[in-house]
Amino acid sequence: MSRRIGITLGEPAGIGPELVVRTLGKNVWPDVSFSVYGSPALLESTARALHIDPFWNVSNNPPQNGGITLIPTGPDFSEARNDERSKPLRAEAVLAMLDRAFDDCLNGLLSALVTAPVDKSVVRCVRPDFTGHTEYLAERAGGVHPVMMMDNSEIRVVLVTNHLALRDVSKTVTSELLEKTIRVTVTSLRNMFGIEKPKVAVAGLNPHAGEIVTDSEEESIFKPVIQKLRSDGWAIEGPFSADTLFPLARNGRWDVILSPYHDQALVAAKYPGLDKVVNITLGLPILRVSPGHGVAYDLAGRDEADVRSFERALRIASAKRLVP
Repeated sequence: MSRRIGITLGEPAGIGPELVVRTLGKNVWPDVSFSVYGSPALLESTARALHIDPFWNVSNNPPQNGGITLIPTGPDFSEARNDERSKPLRAEAVLAMLDRAFDDCLNGLLSALVTAPVDKSVVRCVRPDFTGHTEYLAERAGGVHPVMMMDNSEIRVVLVTNHLALRDVSKTVTSELLEKTIRVTVTSLRNMFGIEKPKVAVAGLNPHAGEIVTDSEEESIFKPVIQKLRSDGWAIEGPFSADTLFPLARNGRWDVILSPYHDQALVAAKYPGLDKVVNITLGLPILRVSPGHGVAYDLAGRDEADVRSFERALRIASAKRLVP
């Protein structure tokens, strides 16, 4: 049986529909079945604008042995504009495609899910607590602990906290959260990447990994957790000063870096270029991958969006064993 990959179109007024049409319509994908979730009229109008003939079948069920099927979800519209008036409709469309695709994953109909970018502010029009794909899918999976991992083919970076204001990071990073994140990461690298004993490096929270103060989080939280896991035989080092850790990590010394907060991790992961970065969610009962960029309203409808990150996300999801 072929790998069965679900794809959500993402924000209707963004570049997601274009990424899907250009990536699936211009590539050969042997031994892979794709289920695309979203508006049939929007996908058709996007393909027409790109001068690409429709290459999908329309059905309410995912294909089992090859081919590309469009599964209609949510409101059906041929055009979506980035304006205030259309926000509720666009939010409804995003949630409908996510819910149906994730249900199909949980029911064993799909091997993995690739999500095109969404605009969190749009979704919050109808779901005020929405903070992103990662947290939303974790909630729908029953409250599992999700871990966001950014992979740019040179380094993998895991976030201890995800979309959190900087002022809240220090009080959120506890010993329990740090250890739980490390355990989910190591287990996922073993199961998904086939790395028997993952080598982990932990970045500090403070400048110079806390050496400028005596009561730093590095001393009270990071070092005790790392020492505990090392005594259990885990290959884990740190905490390191982030400004020197990330350059050293590019030589393959570690399989993954744990970073305590969003921008520390993502600046390092995205610096080589957005076209190289993918986001892999660890800890879910299914594999979820997405490109490492946003909705790019300014590029929508212009046939100028860079498809390389989205294509890499599809290839990672389609692999029998995850590889960089």
